[in-house]
Amino acid sequence: VEDRLAIEKSNGLAISEMPFVNLPATKWVDGESWDIQKHHKYTPLPWQTGRCKDHIATKELETIAKLLQRPSRRQVLWQIAEIAAILSGPKMIELLEAGIATLDARFEGMARTVGRHYPYLNSVLTKNETQKGSCDILTPLLELLLLDDPSRDECVAKLMKRDDCEFFLLFGTSFGRHLSTLRQEWLHKCLCKLKAPGVDTEF
Repeated sequence: VEDRLAIEKSNGLAISEMPFVNLPATKWVDGESWDIQKHHKYTPLPWQTGRCKDHIATKELETIAKLLQRPSRRQVLWQIAEIAAILSGPKMIELLEAGIATLDARFEGMARTVGRHYPYLNSVLTKNETQKGSCDILTPLLELLLLDDPSRDECVAKLMKRDDCEFFLLFGTSFGRHLSTLRQEWLHKCLCKLKAPGVDTEF
């Protein structure tokens, strides 16, 4: 969804100041609605939401992409999630894919579990490094990547080439829903790769 009047008003503004900050996707990211332990339920990303085309912030996205290449990138990933709730398009997809590529789905779930038991470990993984924050950054990145219908299948196909593709079933709902409704052969591949605890696990 593209609001031309809002785009005109956004000229020269920083992304955080653009008039799209009250979109449903933004509220979902800011409220960390996917965090079950915080909210006692999983709230899916609203499918009926609007985002502006990413061409209005090309330079900003290029800068974020450069920051993502630095060793300390956790806070950059949270910034990408915030931006992806506002913008959509090919550049945004590339940035989300680059962010997800820096994460290992096998250990993101473990990091979240350990972080809940040990707050001092939890804080370094959360936005702004706060003890009350969620340390699960993979779920919002994955859900925002798969939000748009036209690009979803191609994005999922790229994720299926990863060695840890089966673990994406454990983050959010979009990946699993797409496999179960349109790509059952990929779902079968993922389910075959999943193992019970203690059966030749890597951690």
